[in-house]
This record gives sequence, C-alpha cells and structure tokens, in this order.
Amino acid sequence: MEDGSIRGDPSSVEFTEVCVELGWQPPEVQTHFDLLPLVLQANGGEPQVFKLDPSEVLEVPLAHPKYPEFDKLKLKWYAVPGVSCLMLEIGGLKFTGAPFSGWYLVPEIAARDLADPQRYNMLGKMAEIMKLDTKKDQLWRDKALVELNVAVLHSYNARSVSIMDHHSGSESFMKFLDQELKTRGGCPADWVWLVPPLSGSATKVFHQEMLLYHLSPSYEYQENPWVKWRRSKKPHTSTLISAKERFRRAVRVTGRLRKLMKVQLKKRRQCLILYATETGKSESFAKMLHKLFGNAFNPDIQCMDSYNVENLQHEELVLIVTSTFGNGEPPTNGETLADSLVRLRAPQNTPMASCRRFSVVYSQEWSSKLPESTKPLHAQRFSVFGLGSRAYPDTFCAFAHLMDKLFSDLGAECIQPIGEGDELYGQLESFKEWAFKCYNAACKYYNLDLNLQYDTDAQAYLEVHEWGDNKYRLKKSLSHTETTEDTTVDSLKAFHGFSELVGLPLKERVQLQSSQSKRSTIRLVLDSSQTEETLAFEPGDHLSIVPENDPSMVTQLLNRLDLSGLDPDDLVEVEYNKGGAKGDDWIEEKRFPHAVTLRDIFTKYLDITTPPSPQLLQILASQSNNDQDKRGMDMLAKGQDDYEEWRHNFYPNLVETLDWFSSLCGRVDPALLVSQLSSLQSRYYSISSSPRYCPGEIHLTVAVVMYTVRARPDQSYIKQDKVYVDGPVHFGVCSNWLQRLKIGKIVPAFVRKAPNFHLPVDSLQPVIMIGPGTGIAPFRSFWEERMYQLKHSKGDFGEMYLFFGCRQRAVDSLYEPELKEAKEAGALKEYFIALSREPNLPRMYAQDKLKEQEEFILQKVVFEKAHVFVCGDISMANGVSRAFRDIFMSTLAMTEEKANKLLDSIKEEGRYHEDIFGVTLRTAEVTNKYLRVSKRLSMIPELTEEDLEKDTDDLYEDDSLNRGPSIQSYIHRRHTHTLETGGFSSLNVPVSFPFGQRLSVVNPLQ
Repeated sequence: MEDGSIRGDPSSVEFTEVCVELGWQPPEVQTHFDLLPLVLQANGGEPQVFKLDPSEVLEVPLAHPKYPEFDKLKLKWYAVPGVSCLMLEIGGLKFTGAPFSGWYLVPEIAARDLADPQRYNMLGKMAEIMKLDTKKDQLWRDKALVELNVAVLHSYNARSVSIMDHHSGSESFMKFLDQELKTRGGCPADWVWLVPPLSGSATKVFHQEMLLYHLSPSYEYQENPWVKWRRSKKPHTSTLISAKERFRRAVRVTGRLRKLMKVQLKKRRQCLILYATETGKSESFAKMLHKLFGNAFNPDIQCMDSYNVENLQHEELVLIVTSTFGNGEPPTNGETLADSLVRLRAPQNTPMASCRRFSVVYSQEWSSKLPESTKPLHAQRFSVFGLGSRAYPDTFCAFAHLMDKLFSDLGAECIQPIGEGDELYGQLESFKEWAFKCYNAACKYYNLDLNLQYDTDAQAYLEVHEWGDNKYRLKKSLSHTETTEDTTVDSLKAFHGFSELVGLPLKERVQLQSSQSKRSTIRLVLDSSQTEETLAFEPGDHLSIVPENDPSMVTQLLNRLDLSGLDPDDLVEVEYNKGGAKGDDWIEEKRFPHAVTLRDIFTKYLDITTPPSPQLLQILASQSNNDQDKRGMDMLAKGQDDYEEWRHNFYPNLVETLDWFSSLCGRVDPALLVSQLSSLQSRYYSISSSPRYCPGEIHLTVAVVMYTVRARPDQSYIKQDKVYVDGPVHFGVCSNWLQRLKIGKIVPAFVRKAPNFHLPVDSLQPVIMIGPGTGIAPFRSFWEERMYQLKHSKGDFGEMYLFFGCRQRAVDSLYEPELKEAKEAGALKEYFIALSREPNLPRMYAQDKLKEQEEFILQKVVFEKAHVFVCGDISMANGVSRAFRDIFMSTLAMTEEKANKLLDSIKEEGRYHEDIFGVTLRTAEVTNKYLRVSKRLSMIPELTEEDLEKDTDDLYEDDSLNRGPSIQSYIHRRHTHTLETGGFSSLNVPVSFPFGQRLSVVNPLQ
C-alpha cells in the first residue's frame, strides 16, 4: 500500500509484484484474500498470465461457533492446498513444473497461515474478540491460537470440505510409519515438518525419533521461477543501472553497515532496564537511563509486564525504575513480575496462596536465606531506583524496596544502593545523582571507560525531552475522522494502552451533603449493564476513570499559543523530523491513534493542570524573548530548591505558567506542547456498590475538589511577616468533570482489582470498617454485599461494624439513612459516628471513637480474629494504626514494642487491610506540612527533643490533621535520614524568584 502497510498475505508480496509487472490488474475493490492469476512459463520463455474465475476456486468462509464477533474479521481460506512450484525428481530426471494437491491439516491454516507474525498475524485480533488481557495473561497467545483452530475446523466441517485435525494426522502418519518399518525397514521423515505447531507434545509424532535421508522419486524445493525470471531481466552493464537499482544498492550497503553496528553492540555488555509506572514518570526516567547507559553498554528497555521473566536469570545487569501504588503495592504493569519473583523467593513447601501478599517477603517465616545452589540470579548485577512521596512515610518507595530485597535474596549482586526520589522535593535531581553513580559503578565493575563527567556530559544524557524548532510540527489532516463517544473510548484505549477500557453511561448523580455545606460530595451511578463481563469486580475494587480537562481552561490555553493559522477545531497530525534541525525527513509521530483536533488533544489526552516539569520549563525558556523571563525559567529548570518551592507554593497550571512568564504568550508553538506534555492520567475511585446487590450498575462516592492556591508574589501583600493573598481557584480535574457531565454521557473507565481489600473468604469472621468522609465509599459495597447474602443465602455471617468520621452530622454524614437500613436488615451490627465540628461537642475523630470502644475492639480483633479495613488518607491511616497500638498497650498492659509486634502479626495474618487515598485536599495539607518539617530538620544538624516536639505541634495546628505520635515517629525517622544524606535546604529561608521579589514559603493548598 502507499503507506507501506501490506494488505493480504505478506508472503505473496513479491509474486504479486511479478503478476502486476506481467500485466495483471488487481481488482478495484481490494481485500485481504484476492485471487492471484495462474502464471505459466515453458522452456524459459516469457511467462503467461491466466486470470482465474473466482467461481472455479472453492473457498471456505471462516466462522467461530462461540464468538459471533469473529465474522467481522471476514477471514476465509481455500478448500485444497495447490502447490505448483516444487520439482519432481524421478531417477535423476527433474520435472520443474509438477503441481500436486491434497487436503489441509487444521494447524496449517490456523497456526501458520493465519497466526504467524510474518503472515496474517491474527492472534491479537482473536484475543480482542475473546476479551483476553494481553498484559497480565501470559498464555493469551495459546488461548487465541486454540480458538483459531476451532474456527477453521468448524468452518470446513460445516461446508463439508475435507480437512484433518493434527491429532488425527499424527495418528495416520504413525500407522504409515509402522507399516513402512515393517515392509521396508525404514522411512525417511522430517521431524520439524511433521510435528504440528499446536499441541506438539500431545501428539505421538513429537515423541518419535526420525531419520531424514533421500529416496527417489521425491518432491524437492527449487528456486522460485519468478525470482529467476526477474534476475534474467536485469541489465548486465553498469552503464544501464537505473536510479532505482542504485538506490537499492545503497540500501543494501546501509543494511550491511547496520548489521556491523549490531555486531559491535552485541559485543558490548548487555543491560536490561525494567520500569513499572502508573503515571508515566518512571518510564520517562527509564528512558533517560537507557540513553545514559547506551554510552558504554547495549541497553534494552522494557515495561515489566511485557518482559518474559523466564529470561531474567540470563541477564547480566538489570536496572529497575519503579513507583509504588496505593498501600505499598506495585503499579498495575509491575504486578506480574513481582508475583513471579515472590514465588521464586518462597521457601520450600510454601503454599502459593500465601504468596499473594507481597508483604509476606518481610515475614519471619521468610527470613532464612536461600541455599546458594537455589539462587537463580546468582550471576547477575542489579540496582533499583524508586519514586514515591514522603507524605506516605510507611510506604515510601515500598515496591522499589521490595524489588531490591527480592533481587538480593535471589542471589543478585547490588552494584549501587537503592535510590529514592521524593515527589515532594528534588525527585529529578535524586534520580540523576543515582543514575550517574550507578553508571559509574557499572563501568567500574566491568572495567569499562567511564568517558563522562557528571556536571557536563552526563547531564546531556539525563534529559527526557528533545525539542527543536524543526523537530516536530502539526499538519492539517486530510482525513475526515468522525468523533463520537464510541470512537473516543476506542481512541483513549489505544492512546493509554488500557485494553479493558469501556464506556459507561452516566445514569444518575446525587448530592450527598446538605445544601448548608460549603463542600460537595456526590454519588454517581454508572450503567454497566452492557459491559458486566468486561467489568467484573468485587466489593473493595477500584474504578479507574479517564477524565477530561475543563473546556474553559483549554480555550484559555489555545488563546495563549501561536496557532499560526491553525484552527483549534481542524484535524491535525503530529509529524517528527528524522533528519534533525537541518533535515527535511518528516514522518508521522504515532502518539495519537488517528488525526485529532487541537482542542480535543488538550481536552482529552494531555495533562495541562500539573505544574510544568523542569525539562519543559527549560524548553519554554528557549521560546521567550524576554531576558528576565528566560533567567527565571532557567533557574527553575535546574529542578532544585527554587523549583520545588515554586511548584509547592503556587502549583501553577500551564495557563498560569504562560501568564507568569508573559513573554511566552503568543510565542509557544502548539507542536511543542503536543510533543512534550505528559498524558492526562486516569483517576481511581473505590467502588461504592455490590455487583450482586446493584446488578448492571457501578456506584461511586466522589468528593468534588476545589481549593485556592497562593497568588503570585507581585499580586500579594505582606503584613507582619505574613502573606495575605486571594490566589486563583483550582479545581480537581476528574471530580469536577464528573460534576458537570450531563446524564447519559459516556464515562471511559476500567476496573482495577484490589485483592487485598476484599471481604474475608470466611464469611463468619467479624469485620470492622473505619473511614472518614469519602473513606466510607468501599464500605457501602461491603454492607450491600452482606444485605444480598442475608437475602439469598442461608447460614450465619460474621458481624460487621462501621466507625465513620465527619464534621457535622446534619451536614456531612454520608449515607446515614442507608446505615440505618443496613442495621435494621442485620447487615450492620452497629455503626459509630465521630464528629469533629459538631457544635457544643468536643472534637472527635474515627480513631478516638476506636479508643472509646477499646474493650470491644480488643475482643473482636484479638480474640475473635476480626478483619480490620481502613480507608482514608495517610494521616488518618497512621492515626488509626496508632490507636490500635494504644488500645493494645492499655488493655493488655503491653509495652509499645510488644503492641507494635501484635499489630504487625495481625497484618501478616492478612487481617489488617488499608486503602489509602491519593492526593486529596487534606492529603495535600499534610504533604506540605511534612515537607516544611522535613526541610527544617535538614537545615538543623542537631535538634533537641523539645525541638522535635515543637515541630510535631506545628503539624497539629490544623484541626483537619489527626492527632497521634505517628507523626512524631516520622520526624525521628526523617531526622535520622537527614543526618545520613545531608538533607535539604529550608523552605522557611527567603528565596529569590524570577520577578525580583523575595518571599517566605507558604502552603499552597490551605
């Protein structure tokens, strides 16, 4: 085709070209199964073309007995295999045109013709029809291949066309072989050809030894006659060489040079870089690492879920870059590899069920080392870098530490200690420092020349983005893509790689809080009746939603760009210049699945609300014509103190950044942003309904996020060393999109399993649920599930208790009428509500309510083996954990150390479950308070206990924070860490900003 793609059978491309050269005209409407003509040549003469009448060729349309969607593939094949290019040899005579035919074996068509990657390559499409998860299911190809064979066998039998399955074919050959051995004493046989490509070991021929030798007469392969004919037509003198031939020769020379380069690269040490990510940041860091190590190694970069773990023991050097999801869990695309490593690490005779929790690696039973002879990675070197946020101190970089421990336990040698990148402060700088040290250590280990200086050469390699005025461009598209809700979901599926993404119509939206409340929490009902098989879930699972940006912000952004005649609503394609700044070799950049408008790009695909990264600021600085703005952006682009303070204090979105550095307005090429901005990430929400109690529906409980950030320093005033501002209002992307979405519109979403937050398998065990505010969301699905069980199942069930926290009962108590109904139905034994802002009552939080019921908690958790479920932000989760320790210390007269061990044992038993929120308003407040204390500690090398207690008190100034010594212990840990690393500079020290003013640091989300 014109675009370089192939329609039809790739193995027939050259013969098709020959047919066209001989005068054959392809049909006007072309398909993947067009009949080629019969081409005959006699005595070396000119080949003759004979067009075949389609009615003379028996074809079999393929269908599947189970999957009606298979018909849409419009596959078909021929009734008999016509073979015409073999040579028949009889007693030394060679007959070069001796066609023959027979009948097909099923795998010949299904496994080779249709499934081979170099043929029709239909396995991926078959997997889509079967709705297989091609990322998590390692055997999806096998399953798809079996069903292709089923379709072929079913179709031929339905049309009464002779065909044989490979098992029957194997039996038939074994009988023939046995007869030949008895009659002639032997039979030549080619094992490679006889063993079927499907279920080979399940056939007898697989286990039969064979000897291949030559007997006459026989059919033999020969050079394809059209190849010889083409060669005979080529001119023999150099003066007649055409431009096309010269180009082909140049291509061949280039190919040889490329092979030489590959040979040289193979001589280098191999280096595997694995990454796992939820937002894409780990992937971008891994690409920087790949670029750096390409200076001396032969690096290969792969996402964890696409890597074959069976190859791991053969790797020389493995580098891992990963984030952590939720409560110390791996990102979705890291689960498979982590699960495989945990099973490898498991002590002998360990039940596989116990390996499902990754935390089991740290348990006492797993503390013994593996014997050296059973360490599969003993010949390997490795290093790990983790991305996380110290706002979650208990799970900071937890998955990275898990990978570090697993590789070490499995025998691999660490060449560089684990690196940690804190999202709150200096993550990029931490990564660059680790990457260079890791590169240095690897070169030293393998006796390679370093050839790089960190301050100069290495910085050039450790860059994520590439941009130049002639690097990317937007081109108006000639296609007429019609954008509908269905095509949008398909496009987002392809763009993000979410294979299970579906469109759910918004069925209902209910305001849960009183009209007197200044805040908004909504319950959404999504219609899943058409996608129940795809979106199978259990109470406790999450729904991931792909949102859209605010249209008004998109319009503001478009008004600030240099559109140069482009209409924001014209379809455009992104093109990349392979030739570099001085070249002119433009090719399509396949970032988007099809042509799309600029407005849709910034609305549906790209993140325009997150503060620009240092790399993007550096690129934007090159577009400015104002020296002061350039200096300001260059300073922030260093990614050090000034950038972190600017980001955390003002949290500017892209529109505010362009206004801040006003010389950029009207000068930024939209192609720059389209090629450099990160993808708009999906948001996760706990599902608030039971699939059995509310069939065909998915309910969500969503807090609508809105907050005010600090204004720019030139828009604020200072009084008595305090900054008073009325800054811009920021809105949560997903929650506000769901708030304004019209009923009936489509919500793109998919389910993310949370197996560690499911109801206990033993339904007789008691359940204690603890969650403030929207932390009640998953527990609604729990009590709905129990209401369904009580109605449809016989027998007893464990008691369920809920501890819920809110501000005022009349304003903020979510779902209280349903709580009363669940209690009356017996689904809830009791529920307790803690009120933190109720007039005339002392402030009380969920953890305080736990302490109030300490004897009851002890009885249920310790003696009756209840399961505890905690859902909330990190501060609340720490407070609840501390409350349990206090209860154990008080009721059992334990020391704090023993109380901690008791709580840890409950966690190891899998009875303490946590679902910790992502970034919410309160989490952001806690985050910034952690940040301030962390940086204050780093500036003071020696602190007294009084200093630490004062810092703790600072954290407690806001009543929204949960009290408890857990934050104090965090400060002790951070102080220790600071003494080891040198720490960070203080946020309370005045900082110079680009606009020439000085400002004390403030909290952006208060």
